[in-house]
Amino acid sequence: MFHGYVEKKERIESKNLRQLVNKIKNYIDFLEKNDEFDTIFYKIGDGISVSKRSINE
Repeated sequence: MFHGYVEKKERIESKNLRQLVNKIKNYIDFLEKNDEFDTIFYKIGDGISVSKRSINE
C-alpha cells in the first residue's frame, strides 16, 4: 500500500508521487476485478499480493 498513500491520497503533495500512487491503485483494482486470476492481499509491511491464474472448467 506504499507507505499508506494508496488509501490516503490526500496526504500527497508531490505530483510525481501522486501519479505513482494512482498507478499502484489502478493495478490493485485490476487484480481485484480480474476473473482470470485469484488474488490474495496480505497486509504485511506495505502490502503484498499473491496471484495465480484461475482454472476455468
